[in-house]
Amino acid sequence: MSTRTRTRTAPLERPQPARPNVAPARERRIAQRRAQGRRRFRVLIALASVLVLVVLAWGVSISPLLAVDTIVVRGQAHMRTAQVIAASGVHDGDAMLWVHPGRAAAGIERLPWVRRASVSRDWPRAVRIVVSERSVVAWVPGLGTAGVLVSADGHVVATTAQPPSGLPTLVGLTRLPRVGGTVAPAAAARVAAGLGDLRGAVASVSVVHGAATLTLGDGPEVRMGEPRDVAAKIRAAVAVQRALTTAVSYIDVTVPSNPVAG
Repeated sequence: MSTRTRTRTAPLERPQPARPNVAPARERRIAQRRAQGRRRFRVLIALASVLVLVVLAWGVSISPLLAVDTIVVRGQAHMRTAQVIAASGVHDGDAMLWVHPGRAAAGIERLPWVRRASVSRDWPRAVRIVVSERSVVAWVPGLGTAGVLVSADGHVVATTAQPPSGLPTLVGLTRLPRVGGTVAPAAAARVAAGLGDLRGAVASVSVVHGAATLTLGDGPEVRMGEPRDVAAKIRAAVAVQRALTTAVSYIDVTVPSNPVAG
């Protein structure tokens, strides 16, 4: 009797499709959300820090320890110190950080007497103001009892009740404004500013139709032509006057290198 051994072949297993591994993807999303949260948190912390610094800086800026308690004014001769300070717009107790030197100087320069002003902060609590005043070179009689004083740039700086000693009168003006304005023609004031050796001897200055004329108190009329090269023309007039041996009614220095007297 024979025995047969049967060999059974195990059936081949079919490959199963790989299941997606969802755990790493979920972990990545969670990690991304956490990273985004940390970034937002850092941004919020940074913004809060900036806000705190701004508030602290503002608090320091208005602290009494940095408030104006001294205002020093230099250079004024015809104005009161209080007048200059008021024009600057700076007050005791103002925050030093908020003092605007340029704006304060511009306010002071609107005063009739002021030609130029500078304002600076002297830490921790002082403000210094330096003014340069206009120089008066002539005057103009008023319709009433008061006249006005005129600076070298033709600016009317103040009124005066009495004729100032040693200053010439501007005549023939086409415009005489109030204090703070500018006369016309302004060239008359510029001529008065350049009288040089004739200063004190000139009674009046006029510029009519573009020609300047000086009237001397005890001498001839000086005809200057156009109101330019004033210094050279004054020197020529003085030289002619000193060389004269006879009385003349005028000295013409329109061409200073070739003066004429007659």
